[in-house]
Amino acid sequence: MLPEIRTYDLNASSFEMTQCAKPLTEVRLISILSADLFNTKEIVFKAQDGQITHGKHQKWIDLPRNMLKTMFMQEAQKACLGVALPPYGAGAPTYAVRFTILSFSLLEKENSTYRAEFALGYDISVKGDSHSGVIIKHENISSLENKTTKTSKNGSQDFQESAIQSLQHVSTQAMQEAISLIKKAIEAQSVSPLKK
Repeated sequence: MLPEIRTYDLNASSFEMTQCAKPLTEVRLISILSADLFNTKEIVFKAQDGQITHGKHQKWIDLPRNMLKTMFMQEAQKACLGVALPPYGAGAPTYAVRFTILSFSLLEKENSTYRAEFALGYDISVKGDSHSGVIIKHENISSLENKTTKTSKNGSQDFQESAIQSLQHVSTQAMQEAISLIKKAIEAQSVSPLKK
């Protein structure tokens, strides 16, 4: 009998209706790119010596860049931002963002312990002014074990579920930080309208 393969979504939460005080500011999502190494549905493990392996019994339901697009739309809605997807109308976008997944893996540490890593490159464009950078989030796998992992007789199952939860958590944290940066850039532009 073949071993069971568990499939996970990066978005552990669901869409929620958010009451916003004013009309939503629309941000164009230009693209979400991914380094080739992370352009896979497999869970990526990276050893201390740089060796890359993939999880055997768990995988993502979709490519990380596609799941991240859904997460961006979900988190943007919670933050009272609208998201426009291609194709766009004519004219230069007032607000636009590009993301690049630079790292999305489980990194081996000393004593065969692991931590989740998510590194997200961003380029936020507000009326032609560009703000670029990288958001890096880490979380030790064991830090979530007592919160939501089901107790099981199988220790590897606990590790696998904790690893998935940690990857979900660091991804959500990075996306929330990116949305916070977008909102700050929009607010800074609206405070100083003399900037072109």
